[in-house]
Amino acid sequence: MHGADDLDRQTPLLPRLLAPLRQRWWLMPLGALLVTALMLVYLLRAQPVWTAEMQVYPAPATAGVAARRGLAGLASQAGGGLAALTGSLGGGDSAPPFRYFLDGLTSAGVAEQLASDEALLRQMFPAEWDAAGRRWRQPESLRRSIRDGLFGLFGLPIAPWTPPDAARVREFVAAAVLVRTSVRSPLVSISLSHPDRAFATLLLTRVVAAADDELRAAARLRAEGNIRYLTDQLRSARSVDMRETIVTSLSEEERGAMLSMVPLPFAAETFIAPHVGRWPTSPRPLPLLLAALVVGVLLGATTAFWLGWRSRHRRAAATAF
Repeated sequence: MHGADDLDRQTPLLPRLLAPLRQRWWLMPLGALLVTALMLVYLLRAQPVWTAEMQVYPAPATAGVAARRGLAGLASQAGGGLAALTGSLGGGDSAPPFRYFLDGLTSAGVAEQLASDEALLRQMFPAEWDAAGRRWRQPESLRRSIRDGLFGLFGLPIAPWTPPDAARVREFVAAAVLVRTSVRSPLVSISLSHPDRAFATLLLTRVVAAADDELRAAARLRAEGNIRYLTDQLRSARSVDMRETIVTSLSEEERGAMLSMVPLPFAAETFIAPHVGRWPTSPRPLPLLLAALVVGVLLGATTAFWLGWRSRHRRAAATAF
């Protein structure tokens, strides 16, 4: 026994460390085979996720920008109450409607529009719709039951189930929509992921249209309010310069109101229409299989080292006795 230990000590460090791998080399391909087989089972059972994507760019000058510029110019001459009006209407904000469009994709207004469509709502939450009973119901979920049980065990509040509404639609859209911008291009990519390939395209189209409609409606309301105010100011204006300025601003507001009624994109023009690729974006088989192969080899090597350490430890214990 002592001779074997002396021989081990005389062996260089690296060969001594790699000895367990040489003795149990078969554990590495075995580990790779087992982990890869488990990954294949997962890939066969996993629900594919499809991603619909489109590209948009800022629409030409819109009613909102023209209206703000007109009122800002008038306020600089009139001051006082009109300056306060432009502030309350966003006259001092030069941000383009396109920026508000991107931020509004996951807004409450868009969610309310989508939630008002009962058919769309059923497609968004199919597991919660009872077609036979024509009503919403809480779906049976093992994960939810486990989560509620753990929350109750630790005294954490449990959120009750509620039928799909605008708040839940907003959460759904916020989790599914991804916006990617580039400093080198005016094009903005908007994508939406969903297990249903056709529905991913439909929902992305509806979200973009709803966000554009929200801005259009807001611009129309602002222009109509500005027109009413400017009309009242025109009746009471005395100086010729003031009346000319009000008339100019009023014509800009009326132009903006008309532009907001044109049935064309208001804030964002479509460069590439919504489309879905040939393959699902998740799960991705090749990267997952390669990762499974590497993990399996590492698992086999770790097992070989552990068995080697255990064998040496037992041998040392037997020698001591």
